[in-house]
Amino acid sequence: MIFPNSQNITVTGRHNRPSTLNKSYLEVYFTNNGVYVDPVSISSVHVLPVPSVSAADSYLDLSAGSSTFGLVTSGSEQTYGLFVFRPSGTDATTDPGFGKENYTGTDATASGIFKISTGRYGVVLQPDASSFVGSSTTKNLLSAVGDYFDVWTVKMTASSDWKTVINCFSMFQDTYISVTEPIRVAVKTRLTTKRLENGEIRDLVIPSDIRVINENIPEDIRNLFSHGVIDNASIKIQKKQERESWLDVSGFADTSSLVSVNSTDTIRFSVDTTSGGFTSLTGGAPGIYSVQTKFTILNEVFYSEKLTLQIVP
Repeated sequence: MIFPNSQNITVTGRHNRPSTLNKSYLEVYFTNNGVYVDPVSISSVHVLPVPSVSAADSYLDLSAGSSTFGLVTSGSEQTYGLFVFRPSGTDATTDPGFGKENYTGTDATASGIFKISTGRYGVVLQPDASSFVGSSTTKNLLSAVGDYFDVWTVKMTASSDWKTVINCFSMFQDTYISVTEPIRVAVKTRLTTKRLENGEIRDLVIPSDIRVINENIPEDIRNLFSHGVIDNASIKIQKKQERESWLDVSGFADTSSLVSVNSTDTIRFSVDTTSGGFTSLTGGAPGIYSVQTKFTILNEVFYSEKLTLQIVP
């Protein structure tokens, strides 16, 4: 996938079989009462190995009455920390240091925490980057396949305490496979969000069914391509005008950094039918639209059929 800014940097999402040799993109979403919200502050993101016996809380301070109760202990960071992401400048999420354009794919920018949109944040675990672990600057120490925690230390409101949000991801070595003939895939997409009310802000949800059609490809390799193989996804939206003409609302290039793809190859794109969204581009959001996706699988570029979306008054 492409990191969601204008730099056109290829990264591998946490659900797309990241490896220690690639730029691995770890993303989280924060919500409250059904809406995406920004934490007031994010102080760090720790990458720690998943213990073979103990749970994630073995890394936390669980001493009753401690001023750092529930947070990653300094001993855990120094002994087990493989990488620690910290904000550029202050930890307040309104700081420009969280800007997603700050990530340029270089060593110097890879240790930052980036705000992608409201409630959506990401870090890039880059092989050649360095971080400040314990009391010294250390290279990225994650060099083995296995399971890992990414532990986010956040303050959700100005008056709340710091707390940890713990997620899990896996690093793989089976990214590389060999076959005796080119892999051919068949793709079928569909639009599950087919009708919107004018004034709604909703995600277009486009699941993709992918299957390998080579008869001579073994079943275990076929299974590797059942999920998490779509790359460089984008969406083109057009509105139907009088006399069967179509007006471009957004082109593929306009949406390439705004589209997300999850672990099951479902493409999502947020549509805003309020003022400042579709309305400003079309002179009125209600109408019939076509939605077409474009994406890459194994260096082949696929275009979906034009799927119909209706926005009603």
